[in-house]
Amino acid sequence: MSNQPANISLLARQIFIFNSLVTKLAGRDNEQRIAAQLPGISGLQFGVMQILREKPLTLSEIARRMMLASATLVPVVDRLEKQNVIIRAQDPNDRRRNPLLLTGIGREMLSKISPFDEQDLITSSLREMGAVKTRQLNELLMELLHNLSPENDYVKLVLENLNNFETEKKGDYSGI
Repeated sequence: MSNQPANISLLARQIFIFNSLVTKLAGRDNEQRIAAQLPGISGLQFGVMQILREKPLTLSEIARRMMLASATLVPVVDRLEKQNVIIRAQDPNDRRRNPLLLTGIGREMLSKISPFDEQDLITSSLREMGAVKTRQLNELLMELLHNLSPENDYVKLVLENLNNFETEKKGDYSGI
């Protein structure tokens, strides 16, 4: 006999719905914050800019990091290029490879906004939950993500990206 509750399907559905709501609410909050501080830049464009802050990458490399189809990013990259935020370069070692580079304008734009701040919806909500519950939630979400994709191990990818961000920002989350 299993130790799992008989209503695991109901709980799975609720978690799916909760995840969708959290994603939608946090995404809307992020879009509004970005629009207020960087008019004309969408959340997706901001994400591409954040990735290119680290180093030049090709469109397919960015898509892989964002877990999106390359075709989804083509119009996003085209708009950023028209706004002189990024440029397409030629790899001197491989003529087929065209890395995207963040321009000075793009770097200046990024310096004006933090991807997360003390007032964003997720941070303020987690603060209300307290440090213990926040850490528990984080651990449970990491375990769920690993169980959802053990062969791809998205947890490893997410943690690598988070470590890059923390190194850059010297983030301290102990005060949550």
